[in-house]
Amino acid sequence: MIALRPYQQAAVAALYAYFQANDGDPLVAMPTGTGKSLVIAEFVRSAVSTFGDTRVLMLTHVKELIAQNFAQMMALWPQAPIGIYSAGLRRRDLHSQIVQAFRRDGGARGRAGPAPW
Repeated sequence: MIALRPYQQAAVAALYAYFQANDGDPLVAMPTGTGKSLVIAEFVRSAVSTFGDTRVLMLTHVKELIAQNFAQMMALWPQAPIGIYSAGLRRRDLHSQIVQAFRRDGGARGRAGPAPW
């Protein structure tokens, strides 16, 4: 199992503190190479462990980040109930408690239709 660095632990704690005091969408800004994937993985692991019926959808815009976030989750939590929904990775796991998925940017090309879950 991987151990988080103190600043990564502080980022996870800041997320919990935000949700205790606010509604809405928090932002955690971290420079390249500081372990954002690991912070996300720990926050999700903690939330699913604490709130057992929680489902988590993790969206990203490139398949490489889906694979990276999935790998970090498995390194941190080998028994994670996680699946991947990505045509580029040839996976369509919709029924896992945690789902890593691709989100196409609607932008000028039009809206990305409704999610299948």
